[in-house]
Order: sequence, then structure tokens, then C-alpha cells
Amino acid sequence: MPKILFRKLTFRQDFLITLLNGIGILIGVFLLNGYVARIHGLDTLGEFLLVRRTSYALVGVSLLGMNIGLPNFIAREQDERFGDNALLTFVIFTIPFLVIFAMLVYWNLIPGFNPAYAEVFSLFVLGVSSQYLTYGLFRGHMNMIAANLLQLISSAIIPFCIFFLITGIENILRVIAIGILIVSISTFLIKNNGWNISKISKQRLKQIWKYGFERIPSFISQFFLLAGVPLLVVSDVSFSDISYLNSTISLVRLFLVFVGPLGIILLPRISQALAQGKITKVKWGIEMLLTWIFFGGLLLSISLSLFGPEILKLWLGNVSVNGAWTARVMLIALPFYAVVGVLRSPIDAASERGYNSIIYSVAAVLLLTSFFLMKSTGISVLKAGVISFLIGYIAAALFSLLIAYRLLNIQPFHMSLLIHMIAGCLLVAVGYNIVIRIQLQHTIQIIVYFLSLLILFLIFVSKSKSKWVIEFRKHALGLK
Repeated sequence: MPKILFRKLTFRQDFLITLLNGIGILIGVFLLNGYVARIHGLDTLGEFLLVRRTSYALVGVSLLGMNIGLPNFIAREQDERFGDNALLTFVIFTIPFLVIFAMLVYWNLIPGFNPAYAEVFSLFVLGVSSQYLTYGLFRGHMNMIAANLLQLISSAIIPFCIFFLITGIENILRVIAIGILIVSISTFLIKNNGWNISKISKQRLKQIWKYGFERIPSFISQFFLLAGVPLLVVSDVSFSDISYLNSTISLVRLFLVFVGPLGIILLPRISQALAQGKITKVKWGIEMLLTWIFFGGLLLSISLSLFGPEILKLWLGNVSVNGAWTARVMLIALPFYAVVGVLRSPIDAASERGYNSIIYSVAAVLLLTSFFLMKSTGISVLKAGVISFLIGYIAAALFSLLIAYRLLNIQPFHMSLLIHMIAGCLLVAVGYNIVIRIQLQHTIQIIVYFLSLLILFLIFVSKSKSKWVIEFRKHALGLK
């Protein structure tokens, strides 16, 4: 394998590569979902997205937190033995866990899962788990070229090729899972120089397991936050509505294409920086990042919410009344989802205690409580699910900010930011009303609106005299 894949790059190079990879995956998933909806139908897309979303949400539990723990420990302690111990944990914990999970699904003991898909579903989770295990190994060694290439192949290229070549959702899922598993495990062994049993250490295993067990409540709660709503409503709505629901969740994840790369590459770097006592530098960087998430995320979420129905129709070919309403409401969660995603790594790096478990557990309880309360009052299951999703992520974002303040004294809000956020919202509302009055096709309206918004945003970033914008240009972009 070319040595360039395992090179360590600078922070900016890692960010650029991870950003470009995220955009590539986004385009691939966007094309894949549109292709499946048009060629295989919305019901097939709904089933595929339900399995995929649930699988990705289960990864933290099935891996015992190694997707986070492995990059954290390798970067902090520079000990390659963690890879061998992580692979042993995968064999003695992840595989048996998924076998038991398959049996429970088969016996219909877990609501929301189709017993007929027990074997293929668990195989799919196993493939995704192997993908994230290998990704964590590369993150720990800061080999982001190889890490991103693995993600692109597993998340976009393999699924697209399989859907193009094979028919039947069960066969498709099985072959995708096997493909991801082979690529991920073989790549892991190449990077780790095989699997050396002599490097197995009780101390390292104890570290990995303790770290993971403390975060299991967090991973279970994240499962409910990300995949719980589709599972809660699946027995009462059509798979077409499920496809709209999961597709909208994919749009919510859109903003992580821009801020997610920072969360990915920050975990190992923050672990090293805090170990070296560079707390002030870490605090400043996170505050800058959150400032732009609040500002950009708010404008983007409102814009996507306004155009949500048209975007879904353009993407999937058509949109129902339920689909249009789902898009408008769920897309409001975008900045809260981004805050949660970005602060998770700094919180994990700042303390080995399972603070994220507290955050996600509280948010999941609020999600489930609000869902069943609304359902009991006669609100439709779909509406209850969508609103509870929004409530869950608002709660998770607020508690993440609270814990970040406690650990690192993070204080991202200031008056200038609030003024710019209000002005930005007014500009978005005015721009939307102008564009929809222009006699153009919906596709052209969307292009004109978002292109105009992007141009104005770039002008603001390059010309604004506000202190927080100048600091961003100076330190993040290298401009004065």
C-alpha cells in the first residue's frame, strides 16, 4: 500500500482532506438515495435507510466505545499496542454481542426491528463496526488520508456499486456488509502490521474496557437520539414516510460536512494538547469553532427549513404532505446537532469520566418522554416523533455547552455574535421572500437563493470588521 496513505499531515491539511472527503461522501450518499428512490422505489429506500441509520447509531455500543477510545489513547500515549488490544476486544465482545443481538431480533424481543432481517441486520452492523474500528486506528495515528479514503469507499462507493449490480434489499444489505467488513479488517491489519498476540496487555484492555463501559449509556442514548424516532414510528407509518424521515435526518447531518472534520481531527490533537497543558489554546479554538457553528448553522437551518419540501422533491422525485412538514421542522435541529457533534470530542478528550453519557442520557429521556406524552394526547405518531427529535437535540446541545463550560470554561456567546445572528435571520427571511416571488422553476429558485447566500457569507467573512471575524481570518485562514 502506498506510504503516502499513512503520512501525518498538518492540521490544515488534515482538515482540508477530511472536508473534501465529507463533501465526496455527501455527494455519493445524495446520489445513492436519489438513485434508489427512483429505481428501486421509496419503500426500498426507507428500509435501507432504516437499517443504515440504526447500524451507525449502534456502532458505539457494539465497539464498546473503541471508535472514540482508540484514537484518544493512541494519540495521548503513543502506544501501538492499543491496536492489538482493540482487535481482541472486537473479537471477544463485538462479534458475540451482535450474535446475541441477532437472536433477540429474530425472536422479536426488540421492538421496531423486522425479525426476517435479523441475520443481515447484525451482519451490516458488524461491517460498519469494523469500518469505525479501523477509522479509529487511523485517527489515533493521525493518518487522515487513509482514514478518509476508507470512509469514502465504505460509506459511498461500495453501497452505490452494490445497488447498481444487485436487486433485492436483503441481498443488497448482505453484500454491502461483507464488502465493508473485508475492506476494513484487511486495512486494519495492514496498518497494525498484523495481529500480534504477544502485545495483548491486561492494563491496556482494562483502559479500553473501562473507557467504553463508562460511555455505554452515552452510546445507547445516542442511538435513541439518531435512530430512535424512525424505530418508534415505523409500525404506524409507511416506509415512504420513513424514507422522508431518514432523508431529512441526512440533511440535518449536512452541516457536519463542514464542522465534522474539525471534531474528527480535534480528538487526538486535543488529547495531546491537554496532556501538554495547553488549556488556553484549546479553549480559544473551541470557542471560535462554536461561534461559527451558531452563526452559520442558524442561517443554514432556517434556509433549509424554508426550502425543505422543494429539496426533498428534487432529491427523491416527489414529496408528500407529511414529508414536506417533516423536512420543515426537523431541519431546525441542524445547529443543535452540530454543537453536539463538535463538543463530543473535546469533552471526551478533557476527561475520562463519561460526561457524554450524562448529556445523551438526559436528552434521550426527554426525547422519549415528550414522544409518549404527545402520542397520549392524540398527536399523530409521525408529528410526535419529529417534534421529540428536535427536543432531544436542543437538550443535548444545551447540556454539552454546560459541560464544556465546566471542563474548559468555554464561553462562545457575546453581544456582537447575537447581533449578527439576528441580522442574518432577517436577511434570510427577506431573501427567501424575494426569491419565491421570482417566476422561476423551484430548482432555479433554490440555486439562486443558496448561491446568493454563499456569496454574501463569503463577503462577510472577508470584509467584516467585527473582532470575532477578524480573529477567524487571522488564525484559521491565515489572512489579516
